[in-house]
Amino acid sequence: MDKLFSTLSAEERQAWIADFQTWVASKFPVLEDASCAWSSEDREQMVYGLNLINAFPFCRSFVADSLMFQDYNRRVTAMRRCINQVLEEIKKEVSLQAIDLSDPKLLVRHRGRPTKLEQKARALEEERKQKEAEVEHPSLFEEDEMKNEPVALHTVSGAAGYGTLFHLDQWKWLMSKDLQEAVDTIRDLRSNAAAAAEKAKALAEAGVEPDKVSVYAKEAAKSTEAYERIYERVDNELATVYVRLKEDSTYKTQMLKRKVQIPELRSLLRPYYDRQPEGFKDKVIQSIMDNDPRQAAIRDKRKALKCRVDAIRKYLLRTDKPNTPKRIKTMTERIKELEKLIGKAETEPYYKVLEAAKNNPYVKPKKTKA
Repeated sequence: MDKLFSTLSAEERQAWIADFQTWVASKFPVLEDASCAWSSEDREQMVYGLNLINAFPFCRSFVADSLMFQDYNRRVTAMRRCINQVLEEIKKEVSLQAIDLSDPKLLVRHRGRPTKLEQKARALEEERKQKEAEVEHPSLFEEDEMKNEPVALHTVSGAAGYGTLFHLDQWKWLMSKDLQEAVDTIRDLRSNAAAAAEKAKALAEAGVEPDKVSVYAKEAAKSTEAYERIYERVDNELATVYVRLKEDSTYKTQMLKRKVQIPELRSLLRPYYDRQPEGFKDKVIQSIMDNDPRQAAIRDKRKALKCRVDAIRKYLLRTDKPNTPKRIKTMTERIKELEKLIGKAETEPYYKVLEAAKNNPYVKPKKTKA
């Protein structure tokens, strides 16, 4: 399944949940049984289950590796962990869908601690208001990028000190949607890397053939490389935010509306910026300019001006047209237009072209009598 569970319609989610629950209840217990012979039918059922859990970003790395190596009998325990995570996510989804925000009693503030149902209802109401606000003030990032709530900076141990590095989950609200999904896979990637490395080490110590050991060694290296690339992307995006918080006026306005303390946030993001190569800031600023509608309008105007100037120059310098009175008149008009566009100094050479044309007018040949 390529689509994420969060993108499915209500009907599709119900169908997916029914299918998944049936598979977990009737098929997966057979695969978990130690006596499972792993016939072709058993393997097909494992693949079917993997395709189901692929609807969740935190399972995708595990699914991809499982389908690539096809060592399904070794992945049953990890599959159970993924299934438990998915079941927890489904419970959250079902409980949220059961809340009726139309009931005003759930949203009215009162003395005392709100019930769990009231807390969920109010959370959904806040999310709805936030989405409406984002529609009115769209971000330069993609639509879902800033949907998470900013972390409370003062609640983190050591947050006031320079160089504090938060847990990745605490920075998700600043990440793009695809990076958030990638971060969700890090834990599985690290687990896969550790398990494969341990397996390779055990096989090597047992004197197993190097070819068989290399399979697990390569899997460990691949998983390690994958999560290290994600860490690099995190550094890059957070460093980009550091620059935008100073240079991007639109982005700063959005943050201020969310009551973010920009100086404090920039001080926390500084370590990520310090890791970037020289010239990084200039690239981000150029990207901001490229995405600024005002700058885009200026660029379009400049492009149109250049095209018009080039067209006039081409017309004036043509040598394949006779210098008829009509052409000389048009040349005079074009030179005046060119002077308005680029100034008198740069237009001066084309006046000489006009004078040369006037001094060499086209003479219509006289008709000779037969």
